[in-house]
Amino acid sequence: MISMAKKSKSKPKVSNTPSNPEAKLQEMLKRLPKETQDKIKKVKKQLDKFKDEVLKKFDNYVVGIALLPPPELSAGPQSRQPFGYPPTLQPMQPPQGAPQPTQPKEQVGVLVLIDDSDSKRMAKLELKTKLTQIIANIAKDIDKNLVP
Repeated sequence: MISMAKKSKSKPKVSNTPSNPEAKLQEMLKRLPKETQDKIKKVKKQLDKFKDEVLKKFDNYVVGIALLPPPELSAGPQSRQPFGYPPTLQPMQPPQGAPQPTQPKEQVGVLVLIDDSDSKRMAKLELKTKLTQIIANIAKDIDKNLVP
């Protein structure tokens, strides 16, 4: 005769963290320094304004809007090569003496995802060019550091 272990009923784990995203954000903000909290609130306010303006103009085309992480600052030629590429296919590094293009630390990168599957009046490239230009102008009007 084979005896099997009895299943025990486990109680669901109860966490003290709030369940909605806004409450979680507020909880995390409380742990940050005051100047960081102010900067995050400022960026959030700018992004909300940008989102409202873009959706007001292009509600039919916009699928999503996301905040991009800041670009990595490379420390040298061997910093973070793409994983799995053979040495001959590695991305080209600028020469050591050449000036590196710098991106200001204050710039906020934003991704706007557009659905161009039903564009019938104009070519996809033309639509992309026009939308990119208009969205960039909207971002520039809101804040010069907002970069779509």
